[in-house]
Amino acid sequence: MDADWREVTEDGLQLRAKVTEVAGNANGPLRAGDKIHFHLAVKNVGTQAFTGSFAADVTNMLAAMSDEHLAYADAYRDLPETVQIATQSSPTHYWWNQNFHYPAYRQDGKRVHDSFTVQPGGSHYFNIRFDVSNDYSRSDGLVAASACLDGTRGGTPAHACIDWAEQRVAQQYPDLQVASQTVTKVSGDKNGPVRAGDILEYAVTVRNSGTSDWTAPGGWAVDRRFTFGTDLGDVLDDTVASGTIPGLSGTQVRQGPTALAAGATWQHKFRVQVTNDYARGDQAMHARACFTGDTGNPLAGVDGVIEVCGDYDEQLVAEQYPDVDITSLAVTKTLGDTNGPVRAGDILQYSVTMRNSGLGDWTARAPGRRIAGSASPANSERYSTMRWSSPRPGSPERGWDRAHSCSTRVPPGVTPSGCR
Repeated sequence: MDADWREVTEDGLQLRAKVTEVAGNANGPLRAGDKIHFHLAVKNVGTQAFTGSFAADVTNMLAAMSDEHLAYADAYRDLPETVQIATQSSPTHYWWNQNFHYPAYRQDGKRVHDSFTVQPGGSHYFNIRFDVSNDYSRSDGLVAASACLDGTRGGTPAHACIDWAEQRVAQQYPDLQVASQTVTKVSGDKNGPVRAGDILEYAVTVRNSGTSDWTAPGGWAVDRRFTFGTDLGDVLDDTVASGTIPGLSGTQVRQGPTALAAGATWQHKFRVQVTNDYARGDQAMHARACFTGDTGNPLAGVDGVIEVCGDYDEQLVAEQYPDVDITSLAVTKTLGDTNGPVRAGDILQYSVTMRNSGLGDWTARAPGRRIAGSASPANSERYSTMRWSSPRPGSPERGWDRAHSCSTRVPPGVTPSGCR
């Protein structure tokens, strides 16, 4: 921006004016969020005291400021955070004034003015600061202002005016770009198909690929925020949430509005676990993530509103079911003559070994897929009845053997009641 001094001497008054960018990139263009400082130094180079008034015509500046810059000018209120008065004769007030938050000059329409006196050889300083706004729709992007002094010196009228250097605001806008979108298996066989019990993590990252920020309303900024949405109906019919899904209501996810600085990223991430209730879904999971926001750029989207979407990779669930094979049955005498006949007082152990010969698991969670069975020896009056069921601790998963056994003492002349 133009930070050169401007100087005018008229009627014994030397005016020096300068515009400085005090917050923002001093080497770059003037842009939304930058703070600019308008400084005016008045020196009485005459031989008599000057008594008069200062008036800064900020019509153009405030037109720009209320549109493009914030000066609270829409309601023509005082400017407690944008205007400062330096009452001391010190050029240090050029940079910052401890009286910055003092009540502002009197303001009439879009003119600010104040009365003062300056002795011969003395100086007086006026300072105004503004924040550049991102509401480009109401202005032409030009910041300009002028200041005039009117008064008397020894009964003789004195008048002097000066213009601050005009400043041009670069109209910059936010944008959106889907930076990455992934579905990752975080639990289960990484090299195998998606199957019941696997946990999948969905993540989408958006980047502000524009040159300006997505901003929340307040101060110099108008509302320029984006929202995120996705429909998980075709994901949750085959899964259940594993932890919290941010913004979920029913099957709809909505988050925002969200502010985001230029170049920064924002991410939505959640996890789901694949169910074995295959009748509930279609075993095909797909979803689309969309980001929507009003950029303020009339050339973007529809009246400045853009929508950027991305599809998660489709996930197909392999329908896998459990099965069961009995791999062995055994009756073992654990107490008594192992080489003799079964007799009263002997303890017999009945055991059965099962294998889950299917591709899916026998599961305890709803909907339960559990094993239930019974075995009864042919001569039930001599031997006990054995029953088994699963799950028990260590219920059989795919391809695993589980042996269940029980023992009973056979008392003389009593029909066994079974072992548990």
